[in-house]
Parts: sequence; structure tokens; C-alpha cells
Amino acid sequence: MKQLTLGMVAHVDAGKTTLSESLLYTTGTIKHQGRVDHKDTFLDYNTQERERGITIFSKVSSLDYKNNHFTFIDTPGHADFSGEMERALSVLDYAIVIINGLDGVQAHTKTIWNLLEHYHVPAFIFVNKMDLTHYTKEELLDSLSQLSPHIMDMSASEEDIVALDEEMIEEYLETGSLKDTSIAKAISNRHLYPLYFGSALKNQGVDELLDALDRYTLEKEPQTELSAQVFKITRDERGERLVFIKVTGGRLHVRDTIHDEKIHRIRLYQGNRYTLVEEASQNDIVALTGIKKLQAGDYIGLGHVIHSTLRPSMLYSIQPSKEADINHFFSSLKVLGEEEPLSIFFDKEAIKKEYTGKNDIIFLRLANTILVIVAILLILYLKDFVLDMPYIINKQYSYAEGYVTEQSHGGADISSERRSIFLYDKVKDDEIEITVFSRYIDKNTYLKVQYLPHTKYGAIVEIK
Repeated sequence: MKQLTLGMVAHVDAGKTTLSESLLYTTGTIKHQGRVDHKDTFLDYNTQERERGITIFSKVSSLDYKNNHFTFIDTPGHADFSGEMERALSVLDYAIVIINGLDGVQAHTKTIWNLLEHYHVPAFIFVNKMDLTHYTKEELLDSLSQLSPHIMDMSASEEDIVALDEEMIEEYLETGSLKDTSIAKAISNRHLYPLYFGSALKNQGVDELLDALDRYTLEKEPQTELSAQVFKITRDERGERLVFIKVTGGRLHVRDTIHDEKIHRIRLYQGNRYTLVEEASQNDIVALTGIKKLQAGDYIGLGHVIHSTLRPSMLYSIQPSKEADINHFFSSLKVLGEEEPLSIFFDKEAIKKEYTGKNDIIFLRLANTILVIVAILLILYLKDFVLDMPYIINKQYSYAEGYVTEQSHGGADISSERRSIFLYDKVKDDEIEITVFSRYIDKNTYLKVQYLPHTKYGAIVEIK
């Protein structure tokens, strides 16, 4: 049986979780097809995810189709959670890039595409919501061409498909036809990106996608020496540390030793449920318990450490409140830092070694691409804290200043919240919308703001 790891990646609201749900339902893996808007999907089981209607944490599920065992990683689509998405890319055999048929290629789609190129991940493309869009297939294909000229609607003629790869051209000239394995090789080499259209909510085009994954994918050669990649650290509901790995060669067993630490259990996850297994072999994605030292990006056996290519662009400081349990405060920040390595680092100079447990002001530095992930994780792990105004650490920022004409609430349930601020910028003589992380600001308040022009995310640097 062919065994592959596939990742669902997309700009937010393209329908990743809905497509995952459809694939699981179509193959009979789940009996009920949930909906994001009904808050009953198989994979978005976290309370924060269901309340917001978005994926925050990557989830693992699997299904059998014909002679294939596919393990799917449903990744977050919101740019706020790009780090969680990128870490999953390091263990993928193939990606399924979902495009919102109502919008075509969006800003975050390009970020995802660049990351797929960096990690050399072949990709299938599924244009979703074709039951709702007013765009034609041709218009959407034209939008996709900005990602690559090698994206091909697989309903096109063989001659059009052949033209994308020299080996396929040679085979077609010699035989007048193409083998599935030849197309699969072109996809694996990233010379061809197969394109399919449909509606995940209505299960349209899903059978065609499954058939393509069966016909046009290749499994890696077996490796006997042990190798595995760590891509996720999290905790279960009892607080037990889980190290998610993909085994890329050899076998791991319960009670095996990794860096002087013994594996207590090996969990095989399906959504939020798991079964205990005695061993994990090549291409398995499992969670290990009992391992405290491994971090996301580390490896076991053969391999190398994988570092994130994404970099934080904003910096915050946080301090415990007077009522905070300082030990719980620091241990919670350590947990947060393990689960989202991009989000937090300690400023050692600011933490005085002689701290005695009294209510001294201790600042820690929080960094993230965008701060919503910090807000949500802080809700989960901390109660008593103060989050200060941020400043931007990316050098390519601009300034805006003017009066607040309007603001919208971002929904983060902490004392500081994400808001869209509308400023009348007196410098540009124009109104500009900037997203900031701040407490409520009265209308007509005069602000000076730093912001990143390409994202319009910013930080308030002065209030008058």
C-alpha cells in the first residue's frame, strides 16, 4: 500500500478544513460531514477554533483510498499562524493548495507558494467554491499563472500537459501517449502542478482529486536506517508533552531511547482521538510521550535541524501582574515558546538572577509575525499579565499619524485586543486602515503609528 503525507494549505477562508472534511466523508472515514459554520467539523475541535471559525493548530487525520494510505495535515490558513503551517511543510510528500474561487490568488497564497518552493514540496491545486464564484475557469487559471506557468488544468489535452516537461515530450513523441508514472514524475519534480475545480462543501470535484492523488503520486524509496523529523510540540488535555514526528526511515519502538530519554508511548492520531501502537515505521506520523528535550525542527537519527524561514516583524513586552504566580508565569511562557517557537523569546538581560519572588517588574519579549497567536496562547496558559504596546522590528516600516475616524473590534479575548484603526493621515492626505493590537481607543484620538506597508499591520508609538 502506498503511504503518503499530504498537507492542506491555503489563504484563510479558502475551504481547507471543509475539503479535509469532504475527503474524510467521501472515503467513509467519518460518518457525519461537519461544517465550519456549524462548529462541528472533525478537525477543528479546539474551542478557540470553533468560536472563531478558523484553524489555529495543525491537525492530523488519515484515510484509505484504493491502494493508498493518505495522512493529511490540515494547517492554519490565517497569516497569524504561518509558523504552525510552515513547520508542517517540512514533513510533507505533497501539498494540496486550496484556492478560493471567489478571489483567486491572494496575498498569503503567494507566501505559501514561496514556502513550498523553499521546501521543494510538489503540489496539487484545488480551486474551491466553484458553485459560488462568478469567475470562469479560464479567469481563475489566469490568476494562478502568477504563481507558476506550470499549473495545468488536467482536463486539458495531452499535448498541453506534455509541453511542460522534456521527458514527457520525449515519451509522447515516441509512443503517442503518456503513462501515469510519467505524469507523476513530472509532478514530483515540480515541473507540473495539476489543477482541479470543485466545491468541497458539496463534494464536487473531490472524487477527481482523490483519483489524481492515487494515479499521480510516488512513494519514496524505503530507508532502513532510522530517521525522523520533529514538526510540532504540544500538550494534551492532561498537560502531557507530545512530540509529533514523521518517521522518514527505519522504525521506532516504545521504550527506545532518544538522547538519553525513553519513549513512554507512541500515539497514532486521528483528529483529537488516538490509538497506542508499539512501533512507528517509515511514513508514519505519530506523537511520542516521555521526550522532553526535542524541539520543533529537530531530528532523530539521520537528518538535520530545520529552521523556520519566517521571521517576526513585531515585538511586545509582557510582565506579570502583582497577583500572578511567578513560577506558573514562567513555566507557562516556556510551554508557549515550545508550541510556537516564533512567538516568544526571553530577554535574559531583563530577567534579574536575584529575583526573589516579590512583585518586581519583569519584562519578557514576545515576537511574532502577527500577534493574534500570542493572544490566543496567552489565553490558554496565562491569566494574570499585562501586554504592553508593541513596536516593529522589521526595518521596512512606514509612519502614519492622524485622528481615529473609526475602529473595528478584532475579537481577541484579553485586555489588549486586535483592532482595525482608520486614521486620516495628514501626511498623505488620505484615510488609511491599519491593524494594531491595542486597548480601546476613543474616536478622534490622535495617534502616531508604525506599520508595515505590505501587511498594514502596525504598532501605536504615540497617543495624544
